[in-house]
Amino acid sequence: MPSEQRIRELEELVYPVSTRILEDQDQIINEMRRLNYNSTRLSVCSTFGGMQMGYKYLFDDYTNIVDKHQKGEGEGMRWAINIDREALDLVKVFLKVGIQVRHIRNMPPMNFGFTEKGMAGTIEQMKGGRISQSFLFSNEPLYINHFNSLFEEIWKNGIDAKMR
Repeated sequence: MPSEQRIRELEELVYPVSTRILEDQDQIINEMRRLNYNSTRLSVCSTFGGMQMGYKYLFDDYTNIVDKHQKGEGEGMRWAINIDREALDLVKVFLKVGIQVRHIRNMPPMNFGFTEKGMAGTIEQMKGGRISQSFLFSNEPLYINHFNSLFEEIWKNGIDAKMR
């Protein structure tokens, strides 16, 4: 890569398009934090275990995105989940800080989240809030657009958690 291009990427915080799988838990959390850090929009579709993991490791990132939205920046945060008795208390915590939550009846076979800059996903359930052994990360626009379309359909058919 020419050095001028690399300098421009660093100055503008432009990351080369990439898709990769991470298997180290610290790297997974750090990459999720990096993805969330400058974002003004985050949409997540996950099992209860994914919500527990997010609460345990990323909740400050989530409240930062919500704070930006309340100041007029971006779209804030949305979470699609199957709300059962086990999930109810944590869903209430998310709602209280301004995260929009919708109940979905049928979970897709993959937990995923995306911002305007990238996406992350896993097929593992993250039971008990454990980090998955592997996560797919991509800033490829085709992946981001695909998961955005999928999420919008799920969101449209979901039930507002406050009604649930």
